[in-house]
Amino acid sequence: MRGSLQTIGATLQPVNTSSPSNPSKSSRLTDPPALPIVRGLFHAPSMSQHRNPEPALVLLDSHGIYIPQLFCADITQEDAELMCVDWQDVQTCQAGPEREWYWEAWDSILQSASFTDESGTAWTLHQDGDLWEIPEGFTFPECC
Repeated sequence: MRGSLQTIGATLQPVNTSSPSNPSKSSRLTDPPALPIVRGLFHAPSMSQHRNPEPALVLLDSHGIYIPQLFCADITQEDAELMCVDWQDVQTCQAGPEREWYWEAWDSILQSASFTDESGTAWTLHQDGDLWEIPEGFTFPECC
């Protein structure tokens, strides 16, 4: 889908990490809650061809602390280089919110991520609860 959101068919499901050989080990959810995953333009090489592209919603704020992990889940080292982000920051976010330096790595990604689409439009990330991909020059309207 060009210039629009894409919902991945699967959702992430919590994983029970209790060991069958050690029933005394407590169960623990290690993955984000099951919510639909939305991918925006950074995850789709075919960018918007509109003359005045609009921001693209990537992840809803209902994903909470898992937004960085979900955003980085499918990013490869090559993708990180194309997006101008540090691969180590991506790996930290892929490990999840319990990883030391998770929020610092995410902040670094938010500050440095950029991508130029086929039409020459540069895109950056913006998080205000929801995670957005913003075309260069776009400003959100003033509220109230």
